[in-house]
Amino acid sequence: MNISKHALSSIQCNEYSKFKICEEDYSNLPRPFFTFAYVINGKLECVSDDRIVEVYPGEIFFVPYRMKYKLRWTDQKNNTICALHFNCKEFTEPFGNKTFLLQKISGHPELYADFAYLRDHIHNTADVLKVFSVLYGLCDKLYSLLDYGGIIHIDERIQHAVDYINENYRWHIDIDELATLSNLSVSRFHHCFKEQTGMTPIEYKNNLCIKYAITQLVGNEKKSIEEISAESGFESSTYFRRVFKSIMKRTPREYRQVANSSML
Repeated sequence: MNISKHALSSIQCNEYSKFKICEEDYSNLPRPFFTFAYVINGKLECVSDDRIVEVYPGEIFFVPYRMKYKLRWTDQKNNTICALHFNCKEFTEPFGNKTFLLQKISGHPELYADFAYLRDHIHNTADVLKVFSVLYGLCDKLYSLLDYGGIIHIDERIQHAVDYINENYRWHIDIDELATLSNLSVSRFHHCFKEQTGMTPIEYKNNLCIKYAITQLVGNEKKSIEEISAESGFESSTYFRRVFKSIMKRTPREYRQVANSSML
């Protein structure tokens, strides 16, 4: 097994506080990562469509990748959470090949120690092995407590192409080569790939490029949109902006402004 395919990436762990009743609206700002958030103080309501999840101190809420939701902070004195954000490669265990709902996990206050450790040490390279140990240990514990819907099954022939795009999405990819890799004609490959993944090969590649671009946009004001466009694998910043808006419903600049001013 190639274990690197299943690794987590774009990892952050931060503590956030609000000292008033307020709402953060992400209904038009799909989340660019998976999030586990431990509630330290206060009460929160997570709202997605008609689903309302109330979360209290000592509980953890889980926000899936690309979830659209609203977060309501309902204590007027002190709302504090510690949030772990991460990404993973598409269609791979344990998170990328399943569909999740917005949900909470109760009855595990002892896990706060792991959140606090990651918050305090995640940027300390001297502790990198301990950080990985705590990170994957925490995700393993929480993953076993999650409810999920369907599992995305990929045909082995298409999986070869998916793996190749996952590894090389920031470079030019030839569709004919992907079809050959899958031992299919180009037209058949296109049909099978979209049937299996819900996207064309180019749409799939672009989604990975935009996911990477988001990690560079958020909390990294020094990088220009043009620099991020090039690093993300786009030859044209104009095309990058067009693809970004089609996927995230905002321009890169708008997304950066809103994301950097929000809590989660």
